Amino acid sequence: MPRKAFTKQHRQPTAPKGEWDAVLAEAKAEVARFSEVSKESRETYERNAQTLARGWDVASAAKGTRYAMKAAGQYVMRKELRGLAKKARDVRSKGETGNELQPVVMAQFAVRAKAVRDKLEQIKAFEALPWNDYTGERSRVQKSHKQQAATDADLDKFFAAIPGDHEMRLPLIAAEFSGLRGKELSKGIRIELAKADGRLALTFFVESAKCDGDKKGLELRAIKVFQPDGAVLGVRKRWSELARAVSEAKNRLVVKVEPKGKQTVGRRITDACKTASIRAGVHVAAYSLRHRVSAQAKASGDAVSVALVLGHQTTKTQVNYGRRKRGGKGISPVQVVGENVMGATIRGPSKRVGPGQHIKDKTALGSTPGAQSRPRGMRL
Repeated sequence: MPRKAFTKQHRQPTAPKGEWDAVLAEAKAEVARFSEVSKESRETYERNAQTLARGWDVASAAKGTRYAMKAAGQYVMRKELRGLAKKARDVRSKGETGNELQPVVMAQFAVRAKAVRDKLEQIKAFEALPWNDYTGERSRVQKSHKQQAATDADLDKFFAAIPGDHEMRLPLIAAEFSGLRGKELSKGIRIELAKADGRLALTFFVESAKCDGDKKGLELRAIKVFQPDGAVLGVRKRWSELARAVSEAKNRLVVKVEPKGKQTVGRRITDACKTASIRAGVHVAAYSLRHRVSAQAKASGDAVSVALVLGHQTTKTQVNYGRRKRGGKGISPVQVVGENVMGATIRGPSKRVGPGQHIKDKTALGSTPGAQSRPRGMRL
């Protein structure tokens, strides 16, 4: 049979809007909910997704763990769905060229589209899990201590359980006053001691562990913490302990935690908090320190300053952190303010725009232009 006649006989019309088109349309809507995240967040999602793949019981998990696992599952599955949908569309476009291989190509398209449908069903089943069902025993522990601001009394016991020469003591004291995320210590933070408005203050320079450079997070933030004269004795002592260490380092101290074996920096900080909490009989986590600093920052300044302290690009995110009212009970007043040292723009809750390339100081652990040095003879 001549090639032209064969082509005419076996040509198939373009598939009408039907089952597979509806599947691809649904996949497109689902993929639209996918958004890229920072490298650190992506690695965390992938680790949690491996735990999910091995089998994980949502009923036995507390609220914070459920949130982390759900976010990881949604991210990984939507990413997979995006790839499957693209392959299906690519195969279908080949089948619409009118060549003699169209029937074979369309059969391949059906296989690809079925894989897309299966992934959509998997996502629906995953999201239908009882994520918010806190019944029985779990109802009493769903309010994780990670979501509670650490109190003065708890921190006195907590730090009493950490020896003065312990490698994690200074990093954890730094977290108490700066509200940094544990994993941010992997890059190292710089602490400077200087006088501001006639008072001693520690300034923390922190590179964010949750910044994608486009939609969320400040790549570099500066947090100024004034000497807490009105705080309880334990808080004043720890501030002075950190200030003394900075002074001995000629007013610029870099605090950094390295990974150890298979443990990431974040895991090492988590384990250190857990060990000290067990010894002290309290519940203190790195994030309960972050909630504490948030409460103090909200009592010290406006929403933009709080966003700078927490490293947020928008003022909306801070609603999930410790509130000013919580700072009035069991939490000493400490003046914590965010400094806009690199010209970052903090947007309101209606718009999120990433920082420009000029914002991040590529030598965050080095000197800062215009940094104020500590006068000679100043005592702590």
